Amino acid sequence: MIVISSYKGDLHVERVLPQLKAKGIRVGEIFWEDVPTQAHLSVEFPHRRRFRSPALDFDWSEVQAIWSRKLGNPSRPDPFQHLKNVDCQILFEDWMTLLERPIFPASMLRIQLIERKTLQFQAALECGLNLPETLISNDFEEALEFYSRHDGAVISKPLFVKSWRELGRAGTFTQAVTPQMLRHICSLDYGPSIFQKKISKRKEIRITVVGDRLFAVEIDSQASHRTTLDFRHYDFIAVTHREHQLPPSVAERVLELQQALGLRYGAVDMIVTDKNEYVFLEVNPTGEWLWLENLTGLNISGAVADYLIQMAKEPYPKTEKWRI
Repeated sequence: MIVISSYKGDLHVERVLPQLKAKGIRVGEIFWEDVPTQAHLSVEFPHRRRFRSPALDFDWSEVQAIWSRKLGNPSRPDPFQHLKNVDCQILFEDWMTLLERPIFPASMLRIQLIERKTLQFQAALECGLNLPETLISNDFEEALEFYSRHDGAVISKPLFVKSWRELGRAGTFTQAVTPQMLRHICSLDYGPSIFQKKISKRKEIRITVVGDRLFAVEIDSQASHRTTLDFRHYDFIAVTHREHQLPPSVAERVLELQQALGLRYGAVDMIVTDKNEYVFLEVNPTGEWLWLENLTGLNISGAVADYLIQMAKEPYPKTEKWRI
């Protein structure tokens, strides 16, 4: 059996699920919203692990592979909700690790580590990928010096996007650093930001990596003023999406990065400059792909289904147990 952990109504799971069932694969779905009021996790030492809900009841010995797709929000709102959410998440992460089954794209602990941009950037450089000149700092004097050194051609990003989203803040997109923003740069004392030299883009590339398969899509982000700095402002009328052929050297380095990070899946964002150089921006270990599949016809969902089935057939590598 393959266990899929996500939230109710996840369209990515709904696209992959029929392909798994058509090939005779038994699937168990865990909805994070059901924890802890309707779904229950148990870890009994030395060996017993159990998940139980109204729709699903299985023992760990039945599980062959796990797809940790996304987390929702636990279902018990009360004054101690945040603390209970943390406890539920910790138990769930530990429960999956102790199952000793391969996890797609990686263990939740590893995903949390990889989402830290500082570590991503260093790993990308070590794998030979190009990176914009970058400063991560809460020192406003350093930020002013960086801005001056690049003649004001600087963009900024939040260091950890998820924390801003949880607060309901809109400041999760890339934005140009302006003189007006510099007046408030002393706010860095309360938390760091990412500053990067602004790159002259020709187009942006989203590379969806499934195992050792690469699905590259070029995004004509410069065709619309809405998407010039960040294609996630989406303008599907003006901005075209088409399949892209990566240079072999870039493809090799992307796969090397995935291996270095311990990822079975990743959504890699890159820029192609006016000089046709490929520049790494980030990798999202749980990034979306369905919109790219819908716009280009690339069968990414089929590749995910095939990889999950392949994972379920392979013996669990004991070296992964404590790999976080």
